[in-house]
Amino acid sequence: MNRKKPTGPLKPAHCKALNHAWHQAAKDGYPLNALISIRPPENLTLLEHAELVDKTWNRLAVWSRRHTAGKTFHCILTRETKPINNFHALMHVESAAQLGAIRHALARWFPAPGAAHVRRAHQGEGCNRFGKVQSVLGYITKERTPQAAWPRWQYRQGSGTVLGKRYRITANLRSRPSDIAASRPIRRTVTTATV
Repeated sequence: MNRKKPTGPLKPAHCKALNHAWHQAAKDGYPLNALISIRPPENLTLLEHAELVDKTWNRLAVWSRRHTAGKTFHCILTRETKPINNFHALMHVESAAQLGAIRHALARWFPAPGAAHVRRAHQGEGCNRFGKVQSVLGYITKERTPQAAWPRWQYRQGSGTVLGKRYRITANLRSRPSDIAASRPIRRTVTTATV
């Protein structure tokens, strides 16, 4: 990963890819049912924060492969800059006992009080009193461009830049939605048959 490249808020294509991964996980039988929120120490530099996100992503992958029946890792992760640099992961956890196990693992990885928070998530969507769509996915993708917030009346908050990737999707959920993949022109070369 190029940790030195600054990345702005989530764009429409990023939000579509995250939405697709969220729904694809449920279709595959691995719903993203654990919301993990991590607030690292405020004194980290941007580069140290990017390295911490990498390290945590790898730790979550190892934990999931050791504790999931199919030894798989289904997860999406997004990074935020306000109020401080923090990040959220939506991850598949098989049972309530494993939800407790991931809480204990995160308490070991982030011993500071309030640094890691885990709660049960679900696929439901609702509307708030202002008519904005509310969901767990909307919560973790709230730092988006106005163009990304407009089509579905999603909640949006301003954001700064982060070093490295703004979001991550595991490889088994990363297939591109058909409307994104179809929007790119297909380059064809004309070949002539020789007789």
